[in-house]
Amino acid sequence: MKKYILLLFFSLSLQQILKAQENKQDSTKWATPNVKYMPMGRGLDINYTRIFTSIIDSKAEVDRLRDNNAHLNALENIEFDLKFPIILKDRTQILGSLEYTFDFYRFDPEEVADYELYSRLNKRPLRSRKAKFYLMHSFDSKHYLNVRIAGALNGDVGESEQSLYEFTKFTVAVMYGWQKSPTNAYGVGLYTGYTLGRPTIYPVLEWNKSWNERWGFESKLPAKFMLRYTPNKDMYVYGGYEVDGISYRLVSESEDSELLREYEIRRSDLMLTVNLEKRVYDFIWVGIKGGMNFNVRLDASDGNKIYENKDLITSQIRPAPYVNLSLFVIPTDGLKKLVGLD
Repeated sequence: MKKYILLLFFSLSLQQILKAQENKQDSTKWATPNVKYMPMGRGLDINYTRIFTSIIDSKAEVDRLRDNNAHLNALENIEFDLKFPIILKDRTQILGSLEYTFDFYRFDPEEVADYELYSRLNKRPLRSRKAKFYLMHSFDSKHYLNVRIAGALNGDVGESEQSLYEFTKFTVAVMYGWQKSPTNAYGVGLYTGYTLGRPTIYPVLEWNKSWNERWGFESKLPAKFMLRYTPNKDMYVYGGYEVDGISYRLVSESEDSELLREYEIRRSDLMLTVNLEKRVYDFIWVGIKGGMNFNVRLDASDGNKIYENKDLITSQIRPAPYVNLSLFVIPTDGLKKLVGLD
């Protein structure tokens, strides 16, 4: 009899412990790199960027080529990015993203006709097709893991006899973070990718902080720092800088190419920027951004050795103003209800 009483008591006690743990988990505020007063993440993002008139200077790094310079009438970029949920749980979120971008260099055709690098770039859509995956996992209320993995096919995929691997660019960022308070979170980790135009590995500090409902900052140092001002719930104003880069593999139309039959175009830019984002409908926002673009590099590199830093021509675009226009959608409750997810 005593055994049954003890067993019943143990069972009831275990149920209470499990229930208490369940209630504790339900009430736990899991750690995240996002802090209070930061804007919501974007679902669909459409961007148009234009760098205005400048001059490009090129220097040959091999004897068979020559130096040159030309007027660059414009450098344009169009980008489409769609994010979608894969797993959404309290502690773990996995998102996917499909991105498609075009770069357009615009020269005067007569000015660049006798220089292959410029004539090949002129009015040619440089395409990038990218798939990205984001993982955010909370260990507890103070610690989290943030991972981003991306794979892209960049360049003249259909014109090459090489395998798709030669066109594939991988980006990986892994960060371990601490959420010190609802308004302060930071993480440290490593990044490998093409922010500097060529494959590079460097340490990263991600730090997001809100001083109050009006002021804060968002950063991924050394590549990005943005001071944030929120005049009201329907508007954000940012000021700061960001560094970005990309690499394309090009295939020459001629077997007698001055450069090589296949080569890499690698570009990296530092942008000083002021950005205004405004809500125009429940889940629809528009943005306008402008500032100065400082080109770090625009190089033609040996396409036969994709990870070898052998430059054929090193170039630089002189500083020029730029503007960016964006239209984006955020996943508000109104949008979820509209598509039947609420």
